Amino acid sequence: VADCCSLLLKFCVARCTTLQRWSLAKIFYKCSRLEEVDISDIREVGDNEIRILAENCPNLVTFIAKECPFVGDQSLLVISQNCADIDIIDVSRSYMTFRITDVGLLALGSRSFSLRILKANGCEQITDVGLTWLAEGCKTLELLDVGDCNKVSDAGLRALGGGCRNLTSLNVCNAKYISDVGMASIAFGCPKLKSLNVHALYLLADPKLGAPKKGEKAEVWQSVIGTAALSKYCPLIETLDFSGCFRFNLAIARHVSTFNQLKTINLMGCNQVSSDSMIALAEGCPLIEQINFTDCGKAINNSVMIAFAAHCHNMRIVVVSRCDNIRAASVKAISSFDRLERLEMSGCKNVTDNMLIPLCEIEKVVGLLTLSLSHNPQLTDTTIAWVAYGRANLLSLAVKGTS
Repeated sequence: VADCCSLLLKFCVARCTTLQRWSLAKIFYKCSRLEEVDISDIREVGDNEIRILAENCPNLVTFIAKECPFVGDQSLLVISQNCADIDIIDVSRSYMTFRITDVGLLALGSRSFSLRILKANGCEQITDVGLTWLAEGCKTLELLDVGDCNKVSDAGLRALGGGCRNLTSLNVCNAKYISDVGMASIAFGCPKLKSLNVHALYLLADPKLGAPKKGEKAEVWQSVIGTAALSKYCPLIETLDFSGCFRFNLAIARHVSTFNQLKTINLMGCNQVSSDSMIALAEGCPLIEQINFTDCGKAINNSVMIAFAAHCHNMRIVVVSRCDNIRAASVKAISSFDRLERLEMSGCKNVTDNMLIPLCEIEKVVGLLTLSLSHNPQLTDTTIAWVAYGRANLLSLAVKGTS
């Protein structure tokens, strides 16, 4: 390929783990018109090969190197120096996470002014300093994934809010030092935000109003913080992941329910949310297509599911695992979702065979492809028979842990 295909523009060898470094280096030497390169999961590749790529392929626009542990700051440096039009970079990893640091973000912020997408999930050495350098130069950034970078705090989000006004998607999951103040900075500075992942940020809570000290000028976060700021300044939000944010309740009813463009919400583990807040969410967000209420406790009951059935007619994915208050009326409400494709009711220990009859009626949920009923001990072979008779399009059925 290197010898005969000099006009090659796109090169994807993701998960081709038997390839050796010298063969890739030869491609990078001879195919100088490369614009898109994906070498994900090839653990042999390191900074030297990326240097060859950057120095010989100045037109590089997309560089994807997920789970390439030997790709480090030096790679980002040479890409920023030689590839002026770099648009997408993905260096996410779960192994040797220390090789991408603030130094790499400094290189990108200094030269890669056209960068739109940066994914550095799991690069735990990234801090607020790196995000500040990135935000100062990459003004066109639209998607940033720094999930599992647990050294990022409110200061980093304040820098992003001040510099990256075009940000539409942000992932800061497991960043334990981010609070409602950081959310206010992002909300005020990034009005185009559509997707936000704040999984396991336990400092986020129901909104509290603050006031400046006497004689001080009020900052934006002192009047409106957290989810209140998101609802005020980010009306375009479509995807929210609040899983593990167990201090939420009133925030759902008062603020999240105002996102009338919301399509996907994950509240897994938010066991302090009340049924009234869930009903308010259903009434205020009629465009919701995906919900995940796993481990939401007693809040998920018949009234909640009936409310979603009444207002959210585009529902495609419903996950209510380990919600013990799911009863017959809940299942009947779920069966009214005409577009339902996936239903997970694992661990709903009170569900019986008779309760599932509405799901198995031939004219109901005809598009259902995935059904998970694992660890529901009261289900028997009768359920299998009804599902087999009524769900001809089903692709996946889980019944582990049933009788």
